[in-house]
Amino acid sequence: MNSTFKYYQKNYSDLLIKYDFADMSELNKIFLKYITPKSTVLDLGFGSGRDIKFLSNNGFKVYGLDNCKNFINSFSNKNIIVSETTLPYINLNSFDIKEFDSIISIATIMHLNKQEISELIKNIYSILKEEGIVIISYSTIQRVDDERFFEDIDYVYIKNKFEEEKFVEIYNFINDDGMGRDIKWITQVFKK
Repeated sequence: MNSTFKYYQKNYSDLLIKYDFADMSELNKIFLKYITPKSTVLDLGFGSGRDIKFLSNNGFKVYGLDNCKNFINSFSNKNIIVSETTLPYINLNSFDIKEFDSIISIATIMHLNKQEISELIKNIYSILKEEGIVIISYSTIQRVDDERFFEDIDYVYIKNKFEEEKFVEIYNFINDDGMGRDIKWITQVFKK
């Protein structure tokens, strides 16, 4: 069990509150602008469920995957199916569909090492419909005083990795942290 997994298992109840009260207004605008109305969306690393609840409330058919059993067990919304996976593997066995119109991954990719990031992007490509949209958001600050693993990634690295798999970047944005921390977030939107 790696340090990131242990961190989320141990701290999930505090994180549920923190994450649900984060100001996500900028990211929510991006969701609504780039995800086609009423489409199917998969959230990789759904955490507290904040983003999938927002998307479901806005008419999307939403599915969520996470590796933290405590997040999965504490999530309840009859309109959203959630299940367990350990990225970069994407386990769709619990779902009634195997391809998605859009895939989001918010504050997750920076916890994977570079080999896992490459594998994840390939796996995303294989389950995303043609013309499908991927929205990822991640921080680039190395947090040495944090129990979790953070890979050294940046905008250019992620853009190049997606382009290697034939994705095209259609938008990018840098914003402040929704919880008021001294962190910048990069959000990138790619099209298959």
